[in-house]
Amino acid sequence: MNLALLSFGLIALAAATGLLARYLARIPLPLLQVAVGAGLAVSGLEGFQVALEPELFMLLFVPSLLFADGWRLPKREAFQLRSQILLHAFILVLVNVILIGYLLHWLRPDIPLWAAFALGSVLSPTDAVAVAAISQRVKIPRTLQHILQGEALLNDASGLVALKFSLLASIGAFTIGGAALNVLLVSVAGAGIGVVLAYVYGRLRTVLSAADGSTTMPLVLLLVLLPFGAYYLAESLHLSGILAAVGAGVMMSYADPKHDDNAALRLQAGNFFDLFSYALNGLIFLLLGLQVPRVLEAGVRTAHGHGHSGLHLLMLIVVVTLAILAIRLIWGWGEAKLARFGKEGMGLQQGKPMPGMRVLLAHTVAGIRGAVTLAAAISLPLQMGGGMPFPARDELILIAGGVIILTLVIAAVCLPVLLRGMPEDDEKAVEQERAEAAMKASHAAITAIASEPGLENRASDGRNNVVKVVTEQYQQRINAEQQEMASDADPEHDHHMTTQARLIGLRAEREELHRLHTAGEINDETLLELMKPLDLAEESLR
Repeated sequence: MNLALLSFGLIALAAATGLLARYLARIPLPLLQVAVGAGLAVSGLEGFQVALEPELFMLLFVPSLLFADGWRLPKREAFQLRSQILLHAFILVLVNVILIGYLLHWLRPDIPLWAAFALGSVLSPTDAVAVAAISQRVKIPRTLQHILQGEALLNDASGLVALKFSLLASIGAFTIGGAALNVLLVSVAGAGIGVVLAYVYGRLRTVLSAADGSTTMPLVLLLVLLPFGAYYLAESLHLSGILAAVGAGVMMSYADPKHDDNAALRLQAGNFFDLFSYALNGLIFLLLGLQVPRVLEAGVRTAHGHGHSGLHLLMLIVVVTLAILAIRLIWGWGEAKLARFGKEGMGLQQGKPMPGMRVLLAHTVAGIRGAVTLAAAISLPLQMGGGMPFPARDELILIAGGVIILTLVIAAVCLPVLLRGMPEDDEKAVEQERAEAAMKASHAAITAIASEPGLENRASDGRNNVVKVVTEQYQQRINAEQQEMASDADPEHDHHMTTQARLIGLRAEREELHRLHTAGEINDETLLELMKPLDLAEESLR
């Protein structure tokens, strides 16, 4: 019963903090939820004293979020930026592990180098969830956003693999050649499991949808279980469960049947994952906040046992955080130099150089640490081989927790300032691409209607020619898109005005339907049937 009440309470808090964040626009939702969680833990309220189990946490929260992010990741742009994303996700992780490890060992010689490398591994992954939450309030340049998304999807796996090798180094079972081969095997095979399962799901969906149109709900349930199944299967085979979930999500864009008319499945699956991701995001940061007092108390107690003060731990947190930001800044500067030789820079249109230090700093502070970092830190073993306790384990967990909170605060404060007044993305090109795609789709619809043998070009019962009416509707769309493309007006302003006009029309339709229903001219069934397409159209406009 306590677990059930805790779950309901956290879900209610996730909803409440989401509403509260609308009135506290300057505070990012993740930071607000961490603060609320910490406040509940300090308050001593019964039922909110929860110990985070890393393996359970990873299984329940991480796969579905990474699956959804991989599904929504713009594949074309990610492929264009593959060099930067892969370098961030693997080489930058390795640089962080080595430099942070040596820095911590230099500051605290009593912490073995392999344990310091373990902390470097824990602190390497950036958090896609936190970046996405902050980017809802701050307009990040599109290219930079794509790099951050792709990097965060992959470096969770590389950071956890690096942690595994750091722990192997403690017993002398680590070799560079074996590590490189193991990383390749764990990463590729783990992602492959996710790809295969997503492909199988796509084929199953095609067969079942063609055989029986009533399979929508079972297929949605199978889709929900897909990331968990991929993660669990990969972890059972000692492969990367995180990359399995990411691989499944990325593959969904290609496994989605091209000729599937099951629109209900697409709508329901999309709506469910939106709600599911929102709830999980809130639960993650609330749980992180609930861990803060426990981690703080254990870390300070261990530090006192080693003759160090709480101020000493605070100094370590600040120094390690600044070191992580400095590494990221230098990395971005070096990447910017290379970008000037013909590749696109972060946050700019393709082929143009970096605008200066502000984009570099924005890229730096956007490297937020989050849920995976804390889960990995708490997963550090209590004992090593031979029954020896893990050195300074509680202190390392406290440092990791402090870095998470500090990077969140720095991003929340600095990103709005750094990105204010930045050059806008080329919305004209984006709008033109959309318009051209819409016209091609309309032309394809006209061709398909004209070539369909079952549709006869004749009037029936005195009605207008059905084919002609529908074809003219598509032609009107084409003409509207052509006029919009030929216009020199601001596409963003035109799009806004068009959206407002359509919303006004939809509201008028809805009001008229309600009037007819109130007057008794249509029944409830007719009202719901006519309201649904209006709601879908309004949702798509928003």
